[in-house]
Amino acid sequence: MKNKSYLISLCILLLLFSFRVTAQLTQYFFQVSWLPDFDKWHSGTLPYPLLVIAQCIILFLYGQTIYRIAKGTIILDFVRGKRFVFLGSVYASIMIIRYSLKMWIFPSERWFGGCIPIFFHIVLASFIIITGIYHLKNASEKKVLQSGFTKFSWRVLYAIIFLGIPVWLLYQLLPTILANQIGLRDAQYAVFIKKQVGVKMPDGEVLYADIYNPENLNPAPTILVRIPLDNNIKGMMMSNIVGRLWAERGYNVVIQGIRGRFHSTGKHIPFIYERSDGIATLKWLNQQPWHNGKTGMWGGSYFGYTQWVLSDQDILGLKALLTQISSSSNYSMFYPGGAFSFESALFWATRSYSTVDTPFPYAELKKGYDKPPMIRADEYVVTEIPFYKDWVTHTGFDTYWKSVDGIDRSKRLKVPALMMAGWYDPFLRSQIQDYENIIHYADLTIRNECRLIIGPWSHAETKVMPDGYEDMNYRLASIAPSIDWYDKQLKGVNVPKSLPVKIFVMGINQWRYEETFPLARTIYTSYYLNRADKLSVQCPEGAIVQKYLYDPANPVPSIGGAILGERAGPKRQNELKKRSDILFYESDPLKENVEVTGKIKLILYVSTNVVNTDFTAKLIDVYPDGSEYNISEGILRTSFYGKDVVKKIEIELNPTSNAFLKGHKIQLAISSSNYPKYSLNYNTGGLNYNETKGIIAEQKIYSGKSYCSELILPVIPSR
Repeated sequence: MKNKSYLISLCILLLLFSFRVTAQLTQYFFQVSWLPDFDKWHSGTLPYPLLVIAQCIILFLYGQTIYRIAKGTIILDFVRGKRFVFLGSVYASIMIIRYSLKMWIFPSERWFGGCIPIFFHIVLASFIIITGIYHLKNASEKKVLQSGFTKFSWRVLYAIIFLGIPVWLLYQLLPTILANQIGLRDAQYAVFIKKQVGVKMPDGEVLYADIYNPENLNPAPTILVRIPLDNNIKGMMMSNIVGRLWAERGYNVVIQGIRGRFHSTGKHIPFIYERSDGIATLKWLNQQPWHNGKTGMWGGSYFGYTQWVLSDQDILGLKALLTQISSSSNYSMFYPGGAFSFESALFWATRSYSTVDTPFPYAELKKGYDKPPMIRADEYVVTEIPFYKDWVTHTGFDTYWKSVDGIDRSKRLKVPALMMAGWYDPFLRSQIQDYENIIHYADLTIRNECRLIIGPWSHAETKVMPDGYEDMNYRLASIAPSIDWYDKQLKGVNVPKSLPVKIFVMGINQWRYEETFPLARTIYTSYYLNRADKLSVQCPEGAIVQKYLYDPANPVPSIGGAILGERAGPKRQNELKKRSDILFYESDPLKENVEVTGKIKLILYVSTNVVNTDFTAKLIDVYPDGSEYNISEGILRTSFYGKDVVKKIEIELNPTSNAFLKGHKIQLAISSSNYPKYSLNYNTGGLNYNETKGIIAEQKIYSGKSYCSELILPVIPSR
């Protein structure tokens, strides 16, 4: 019988695949010791119930093929045979490439470990190839007429295959490429992925997580990421790449959606559930057989908040935090100097109010910025957002903010933290305060382990410097320190030692390690406000009074700075020179580089004719060609007790690190608005957030004699 050899080969292949299905079912139900573990049989492509259904369909179709060949009832088709051989060969080639990649990338897999699924994929591919050869050998070579649609469909399939294989190969290699790009150690383990694993909360809501386990390492420490993003393609791809990258280096990775995000049930309301849900998740982790009891957390912005609320939970196995562009004090970000961070708050609220986490462009947000009252800005852009109303109306550090931020979390830190901040991020000031609190108040063992990195970033973006320099992509930079950090904190590995603080110095565009922040060698240098719009190193002898009018109906527009949204970063400020409600003070051209690194303070003697008003400050780098770029800014909202009663005020500007280069000038701009970065003060003494009309304020700045208004810069001497 000429078909006998084909039938024998196909039957052997079918029996092999039947054994695979039976063995995995046996382990699923009975967990016998004489077979490899259940997960060893699983490729991770489909959830197991769906995989069983797919396998049964395959067994039926292959069995039917064998039966029809044995009975001689199969319709032989030369074209079909060519296609079977082609598809089977592609299938087998992909599996061989997959095997080769595992052997190359993962030492723990050499040479047969973890390859059961690949072997049985090759079994299926071989069945298809042999069936195709049977058609080719026994069918007439006469061409079969095919419809135009059939030909087109196959051409599309071929195109998908030839385009899809490089994409698939890139997908397999991306964690390795990414790790190599940011200097991580080599991968060690293949990864087993479980999608949408439910974690039930005490109130019944279910938070779903994707879990990445390193194969042949059980148990292992875990990296927990609690994300507030929706399950769009970009988010899923990023979480998949990062999850595999960490798991390949010996960590379980749990990427969990918070309520209402990433498949999780419930409604997302910022700040409300993160502590209780985080604690419940840590308890769940400690019950998993693949977890060794040591957990690290990772993430920026709201991801960072999910860490700070658990920063006292060392008893649950939390051993390390890696927080970025977030701090323990959200109130400080929302109300710097007493004024509301309007632009950032509306951006955040409109991005987070629905089930879709999508940022609105500034052009859309302007509907809220351009039409008072501020309390209704959310409604002008999208709809009423209750938590936005809370942010706007709770102007002091009251019970609302205490429930959000807790009390002095950074002072009570129980877990080593690596903090990453950006010079143009609105959380910077409070992040640095967190670091100082840790150094002064936390236990010695904790503070000695904590680290601070400050880069040329806004909120999750690397900014292009005025001279065109652009550092490493922020997303890569946020992952770069993770492996060394977790290796040390979760595994006790000796990693290369470095100083605890790493900063990027703008102007010269250089990274540098430091012992502390602020720097111990800082020389706080005063630049005094002088007549003729000058900054001088000595307080002028004569009394100087300069004034301007602040009209809330015509505020100074915000240009760049430390904000959430697309407009953040260093931006050209020259157009502000056209306004009459800003006072500019400028140094002479510098004869040598002047590095300013640390906290900046402006002491002003001021008066006004209203009961409550704002004063703003902006530090600007003036280039030799006249271009002016913002370095730092601040605001103070304060009350007054009579017309022209002089009051001493202090404005805290955002910390920075910038080298004002030789030939540049240091410039200070003083006004009473920076809108919509900061909310408007209507000068009435009212609530501001529900007002629509204000009073024009006459603002006076005093300097000289007993009123030495001064800009105090943290100057770093050259080494």
